[in-house]
Amino acid sequence: MAARRVRVRGNWTAPQVHGRSSNLLMVLFCATALVRALDYATGVDGVAATPNSALGAVERAFPLGVWSAALAFGAGLVLTGMTGRWPRLVIGGSLLLAVVYFGLTAGLLFEYLGRPALDGIRGATGLTAPVAWHMIVATHAITVRRALARRIGGSHGAG
Repeated sequence: MAARRVRVRGNWTAPQVHGRSSNLLMVLFCATALVRALDYATGVDGVAATPNSALGAVERAFPLGVWSAALAFGAGLVLTGMTGRWPRLVIGGSLLLAVVYFGLTAGLLFEYLGRPALDGIRGATGLTAPVAWHMIVATHAITVRRALARRIGGSHGAG
């Protein structure tokens, strides 16, 4: 017998860390991604274009405009999904942001190792914390959705 697909709807919210504080954290991490996207899109300092800049390795992978668009698109997906209570958008946006931030972290790792951990958006924590947060959000949301689908669908639930 074919497995029956169960669509989970209703009062879905972002994964809860502690009450509604996770919604605030989601918005803050998305705002940080949007600030970084704007920073990469404008590139007005002129330093990013030089081969010896910290962003040199990142720019060799993709132009800064691509990184900027990916960050803005991922944050937009998460915020739209949160507003409309569409978990797939939140999951997709979180996975996209985690992958983009991981790429940025890999490209900037050696440059940022010499900086203090709490050096703001340009520090190592400013890159590694979003990777961890967005992966936690996405995996938690996927796990909860699967558990709900199994519980609602019984033995024929989606898996």
